[in-house]
Amino acid sequence: MRVSQSARKATIAQQRPRPVRVERPVPQPLHRKTLSWIPPAKSATEVTQRIQNHEAITIWERPEPATVRRVEIQEPETLNPSMVDTSRYWLISLHAKGGFSCIYQALDLETREIVIIKAPVETNDEKRNHDYFEMVCHEAAIYEILSGIDHPLFPGYYELGNGYFVMKLLDGKTLSELTNTKSPGYENMPLYKKLEIMFQLCGLEIFHNQDLIHRDLKPGNIMVNMDTGNGKEPVVKVFDFGLACSKGHRDDEGIITGTAPFMSPEQIQCKKLDRRADIYALGLIFYKMLKGTNPMDDEDLLYTLHNQLRRNLPPLELSDIEKGIDSARAEKYKEQIEAIHFVLQRMIEIMSEKDRDNRLDSLAKIEPWIEALRDMAKELDVNVPPRFIQT
Repeated sequence: MRVSQSARKATIAQQRPRPVRVERPVPQPLHRKTLSWIPPAKSATEVTQRIQNHEAITIWERPEPATVRRVEIQEPETLNPSMVDTSRYWLISLHAKGGFSCIYQALDLETREIVIIKAPVETNDEKRNHDYFEMVCHEAAIYEILSGIDHPLFPGYYELGNGYFVMKLLDGKTLSELTNTKSPGYENMPLYKKLEIMFQLCGLEIFHNQDLIHRDLKPGNIMVNMDTGNGKEPVVKVFDFGLACSKGHRDDEGIITGTAPFMSPEQIQCKKLDRRADIYALGLIFYKMLKGTNPMDDEDLLYTLHNQLRRNLPPLELSDIEKGIDSARAEKYKEQIEAIHFVLQRMIEIMSEKDRDNRLDSLAKIEPWIEALRDMAKELDVNVPPRFIQT
């Protein structure tokens, strides 16, 4: 089906973000893009065929959530969602407002702790309110499952209210901020800390063992607290389970759900999904942590999808592994660095295979690799306390 020029203009006009007067930018709302022209891609898959035929594809894009920080509220009424129990929770500030939900910082008057409350956006459309309510309840149900797992990778979950849920406040920065090449600490982040983050992310294996898939893994959905004090390791948390689904889930034809730069080929092709979709995304995340860029990402969303279907990751360079390592120590431990480079290159290759039948099928298989590499990398850092070095 072709979309007329007037319809395209109307769609673009609807997508223009409304200005929000806050101290810092907030994420743009979830929005729907209907595309009528897509560049050709050499692939025999069903989606690529639609691309070659210039047929419309509907794509749901989710923005990266804002880091938990207080902002000044210009619209006080947004702090009064009718469903939140204000007798227990004192709402302090609005952190982010997406397409279907708002995230608030609040004080739990019973426990005297600062918490995060996620509640659906309220509109004048009853059907839309019902849909938003269902989406928030879906994410709350995932967190309730995670609370039974009790794993440090997942945020603390307190309770499900009447259409909202309460979570523990997350400290730190998103991995997106930490891996930004413009970030002052990126070049100097020790290799062993990057490997420690990777090692902790392998905890998603427990989530996958519940036959669940995150489906939207990306640096913006991973919080890392580097400032844990006393030489302790970084603390990693995975959040935003709004798109999580069960194993075997399949999107409706023509509707692609996720974040394009970290989306597996089978998501684009609307196939039934399993844990390998998350493993593919983690492979790209690990690559970005080491390289600083994601080659799949393109300014044009359609070329990003094409890259996910057809383009392989360029090999890691030895210099990517040597970032943050003193030149003298890099020369001294040259053999170890080359060994780490070889293993990481092979690991990311099998994680990011386009054909999922050839892809790594369990994070448990690489967890010992990463643990061994992390311990080896600690010897390369001059600032690592002696008690961390394995003898």
